[in-house]
Amino acid sequence: MRRFVGLDAGGSSCRVQAVDDGGATVFTGQSGSANLVSTPPQRLKRHLAAATEGLRGATHVCGCFAGLIDDVRRRDALDAMRELFPGAALRAEPDYVAALFAAPEGSRVTVIAGTGSLVCSLRGDDVVKSGGSGFLLGDEGSGFAYGRAAVRAYVRDPGIDAPALRTGIDAVFRTSVPGEIVAAIHRA
Repeated sequence: MRRFVGLDAGGSSCRVQAVDDGGATVFTGQSGSANLVSTPPQRLKRHLAAATEGLRGATHVCGCFAGLIDDVRRRDALDAMRELFPGAALRAEPDYVAALFAAPEGSRVTVIAGTGSLVCSLRGDDVVKSGGSGFLLGDEGSGFAYGRAAVRAYVRDPGIDAPALRTGIDAVFRTSVPGEIVAAIHRA
């Protein structure tokens, strides 16, 4: 019997689900981060091993990884999966590919707007990505970008008429003093 494994390897956590030929779930697992760019390689391997502990008989595995930005990272992903699933047919893709193919049938474009943001689309059979360079380089439309803009607006004008922003600032920084907020950000 074949077992198909989907691996969602993200920057916050990795999740695994295996199904049999009939589509019945036969395994689920979860562990820590597995971003190919930001998770140290040994930690990434430990997290993948923990998420898949107890999973046996995988025949086909598709891992969708955050940080799969080039062929070097694709090889790293395949090597890590090969250790866990010897003999299985393996495929490694960027995490946004999973979102595109999980969209309703016929979808050609997916917008991902969470902590990070990007747009992925199909051009013929090719997946094309726009954005998604991470919070340090932009990611317009992301939760991070909106949060940064809100904190920036508050620090520039702490008298701003935005009660919800003030409540959020107080909850996150435990202060409403702009200089203390800037210092806390730099310390972090």
